[in-house]
Amino acid sequence: MEPSYPLAFKTDVCVVGGGPAGVAAALSAARNGARVLLIERMGFLGGSATAMQVPAFAPFSDRTKAIVRGIGWEVMTEHQRRLGRSLPDPDFYHVPQDNGRMDWVPIDVELLKRLYDELCEAADVTVLLHSFVGATCTLPPAPSLALFPTPSGRERGRLEGLILANKAGISLAKASVFIDATGDGDLAARAGCAFELGDESGKTQGMTLCFTVAGGSRSKYLEYVYTTGDGYLAQLVAQAKADGAWNLPDSSLVGMSFKSESVAGCNLGHVYGYDATDPLSISLAEREGRKVIAKLMAFLRRYVPGQESIELISSGPHIGVRESRRIVGEYTLTLEDYLSCRTFPDDIARCAYFIDLHAVTTEIAARAKSVTDGAQRSHSLPAGQSHGIPYRCLIPKGIENLLVAGRCLSAERAVQGATRVMPFCFAMGEAAGLAASMAVDLEGAVRGVDIIELRQRLKAQGAWLGD
Repeated sequence: MEPSYPLAFKTDVCVVGGGPAGVAAALSAARNGARVLLIERMGFLGGSATAMQVPAFAPFSDRTKAIVRGIGWEVMTEHQRRLGRSLPDPDFYHVPQDNGRMDWVPIDVELLKRLYDELCEAADVTVLLHSFVGATCTLPPAPSLALFPTPSGRERGRLEGLILANKAGISLAKASVFIDATGDGDLAARAGCAFELGDESGKTQGMTLCFTVAGGSRSKYLEYVYTTGDGYLAQLVAQAKADGAWNLPDSSLVGMSFKSESVAGCNLGHVYGYDATDPLSISLAEREGRKVIAKLMAFLRRYVPGQESIELISSGPHIGVRESRRIVGEYTLTLEDYLSCRTFPDDIARCAYFIDLHAVTTEIAARAKSVTDGAQRSHSLPAGQSHGIPYRCLIPKGIENLLVAGRCLSAERAVQGATRVMPFCFAMGEAAGLAASMAVDLEGAVRGVDIIELRQRLKAQGAWLGD
């Protein structure tokens, strides 16, 4: 006999994962009339920006205009407004050194947590924190034998509920439609959906434990950056190596993003050889990440201008994960789609970020840009160009009432390296939430959503779809 769990929640749309994709999905569904439950394992929302302390929103633009608008743009600009920064014009791109940014916008972690709280409260989203999905209640496809006809004729499995684990123990949450916004595709995997993990050998890109420092000088740092140009950190690493003072696993660093004159978020360093879907492996990665930070602090104080007196304030509560599962969806976005800037009839978002594949091992990292990692390690689209993300990439094969949003979308590995950053997760989440609200009236049939209506309503919400 299967165990019976108390029913804790019954709702229209259940979103798992409270990062940018999950928050956008929850807000989009709720604002369109659905009852929404948003489940998050941390004690706050925000995902990469808050739990992982990624210090800046990546580009919202194609370097001529904003291509991520809608809820993502709403969040970013309200964040800027509350900090007293000038707001960007979505139709006019420029490259300011300080205010008015739409790309690489420094994030105030605590402000963003409160902003997400307020937005979800205003939309009447039920937010359940400190909770994990341990298993799913999934009905298999209905038998297709003529001797055993079924009223529904269902050819795919159906998610009926989620088994939750939290301080109250084990309980059940039911919904008509579910959205996997975990980043790692946890919900889809637990429901039995097919997925790919990492490269051909199952290895994933290096992780980074981001951290925050105080006591530095933004003006001195930027003076050095603008004087030196691209490769400014590489030159400092080269000097540290020449001095025999570099003892990190690789020399691939990303950068610092100053939140004020003296406080900066740091996306620096890597740890290699760990699997974000394996609890023991990621536990070891967290420990290794703290060792890397200690070494980086010594480097920053000695070599980076203006950072001689910095102190470590905090590291992210969760290590930053670039890559894990990619679900097998009704369509897989390909490298050729990316390079040709393809447009699809069911586009629900546009992407213009460069292919950004970090190395998978220390040895590969040592060879830097000469490594291809299976396809193209780094490639940028021309300014003003973007490619579509079709709705079908959000639909896992095999389940009737499940969507995904965020970096676990159905895409080839190289393209996942371009679509995984926060602005495009916002866009995918907004589309998934709206589609889920529409599917509630279709008994959860996410494939039955009218694509023309979905796109029209997305544009009415402010999304930019290139037409």
